[in-house]
Amino acid sequence: MKEDAEEFEEEDDEEEDDDEDEYGDEDDDLLLDEAEEDHELFQEQLEKHPDYLAFLEQKDPFDVVLDEQGQEVSPLLHITTHVLLEKQIEENDPVFVRQTVEKMEARGDDPHNARHAIMAVLIELMGEVMTGGKPFNLKRYEKELRRL
Repeated sequence: MKEDAEEFEEEDDEEEDDDEDEYGDEDDDLLLDEAEEDHELFQEQLEKHPDYLAFLEQKDPFDVVLDEQGQEVSPLLHITTHVLLEKQIEENDPVFVRQTVEKMEARGDDPHNARHAIMAVLIELMGEVMTGGKPFNLKRYEKELRRL
């Protein structure tokens, strides 16, 4: 009977080891690495927008400010969208995003302004997802970027 109990405990230990492999530290490390990369991208974008950095440090991050054109802008959404766009460019996914940036820069557009033009399309489409309950329209995203 003691042997049966020891054998049962060994099986439990093996199952726990399997659980660690399936849900283990390696996956957590990948998530942490990705979160660190996102944080670094976020910090880089904040450095390019020092006015937003000061705002985010002093105000509710969900407040809005007026941009140069007098339009309301959420600094948090703006910086977060920059990060999302930079990841799309870096990962070349979707491919047409990097192609659009390269096309715009090749014709002389300011790199930051090119990204803002793409972000305007991205934010519009994301807004439709959030308010309309529809899935993100990747084909429309590509079509709109081809127009830039």
